[in-house]
Amino acid sequence: MIPLLKAYPNIGEDDRLALLDFLRSGHPDEVANATYMDGMEPYVTAFKSDHPREFRSGYRMLLPLLGLIALVPLLLLLRFA
Repeated sequence: MIPLLKAYPNIGEDDRLALLDFLRSGHPDEVANATYMDGMEPYVTAFKSDHPREFRSGYRMLLPLLGLIALVPLLLLLRFA
């Protein structure tokens, strides 16, 4: 995957999808080794900034968790009311 990262954005659609799949769902150790080697951070940052929907961060990732946290007390109230 390192050659694909270095060649980005001059890669084909199939390679882009393979790289996206690797970064999103690859084995964490392999992803860390490939993305945090010396000098690879700018390539990973560029790829992630071009694909913001696939690499969500911040409060949007917490919304489902917050919804679940709010739902549990509501269900408990309904069950014991």
